[in-house]
Amino acid sequence: MPEYRSAAVCFASAYGNTAFAAQRLMFFLGQKGIRHLKLIDLCTIPVSYAWAEAMRRSHLVLAAPTLNMDLHPMMQNFLHECSVMGLQNRTVSVIGNSSWVPDISVKKITETAVGWKNCTILGDAVNIASAVSAKEDRELEVLAGILAQDILK
Repeated sequence: MPEYRSAAVCFASAYGNTAFAAQRLMFFLGQKGIRHLKLIDLCTIPVSYAWAEAMRRSHLVLAAPTLNMDLHPMMQNFLHECSVMGLQNRTVSVIGNSSWVPDISVKKITETAVGWKNCTILGDAVNIASAVSAKEDRELEVLAGILAQDILK
């Protein structure tokens, strides 16, 4: 059972755009009254720490770009760790960043997460095309609202 009804936002970012999207989502969640949030940069934080923080929270947001038609390697590593360690009973939301082929990162993250025991995908995935546009910023705010409503129930 998680310690907090809150969210861990785990991201990998190649050029800073996915990091910005994760930070915007955190801002919106904070505005909606969600506490005990954790922002985790998978490129700088050991996977064991990220895993521990994900276990402490009821909700997990996974955000990553596509690199060479695959997921960012640090997100791949984290997803593998979650699978091997048997992550379960979590609500997952997804943010993808792909400018060449939309949805690749979203599809790869979602395919992995739906395989975890008693994990559900919440809300529509937000797809970013390189940098966060005004439209995508609104989508992040909508996702934050959906997450906040679920966390606070």
